Amino acid sequence: MTKFLKLWLPVIIWAIVIFQFSGSSTAPIEPTSLLNIVIRKLAHISEYAFFFYLLARALQTRKYIPYALALAIFYAFTDETHQLFTPDRTASLTDVFFFDLIGMIPLWFILNRFPKLLKWYV
Repeated sequence: MTKFLKLWLPVIIWAIVIFQFSGSSTAPIEPTSLLNIVIRKLAHISEYAFFFYLLARALQTRKYIPYALALAIFYAFTDETHQLFTPDRTASLTDVFFFDLIGMIPLWFILNRFPKLLKWYV
């Protein structure tokens, strides 16, 4: 049970963090400003790259990396759906198919090349 928690608790916590961020409707700067757009897109790239890494780490073997990618993409879709119901937010498939994958695909290649990264802190 302890190993299960070490592997899956970070995944669950990060999923909750993503859910909380996607439910946030307050923007400290002009929503259409270039700075706001860049910050939001970089957040998409990094948050889903990290989520994908946590999923791949929880599954623990290189052969399950495609499943981790599929789960991360599925969660990205649920995140965008959640944003449909959040005031002052919009959903965008571009976020899923472009920005989220920008973070996940290079990481997929890195994890395939260096599978020991999947065993980190287990």
